Amino acid sequence: MNSNGKTIVMYEDDEFQRKFKVSFLRNNHNTYVKIEDAMNKGDTVLAHRLVHSIKGNAGQARIAGLAKIASEIEKMLGDGITTIPPEKMSILKNELETAIEELKSLYEEKEAQEPSNALSNIQVLELYEKLKPMLENNDSAASNILKKLKTYRAQKNW
Repeated sequence: MNSNGKTIVMYEDDEFQRKFKVSFLRNNHNTYVKIEDAMNKGDTVLAHRLVHSIKGNAGQARIAGLAKIASEIEKMLGDGITTIPPEKMSILKNELETAIEELKSLYEEKEAQEPSNALSNIQVLELYEKLKPMLENNDSAASNILKKLKTYRAQKNW
């Protein structure tokens, strides 16, 4: 739950939302530190850009509390304010951390519920080792290995 008492909802039937939220997790785990660092260095242009990105990403991911505080801070920076009140920065940090933790737990829960027929990293490496000579020799059996690797890629969202 975020500070507004709202739980982040994951729409299982919405593949775009799922992928977007995975991307959100991947790309925003240290964004607050970057914003804080930019502010400490007086680089309000960078801080503004980072907060703007958080605002847009949170809106797309349907994380209202984070989008709201990011919008407020973005406006302040856009208006030339170079020192953001600590309470605003604290809310941003808490909202971002809460969103990331909730999204992580949603994905961990979902993965635990799904049967594991995915390839392990070791199996993928073994397939690549088998595939290399097969491709060099134009072996038609290479297509079976490529299919397995494509399935792995789809499962891991690479």
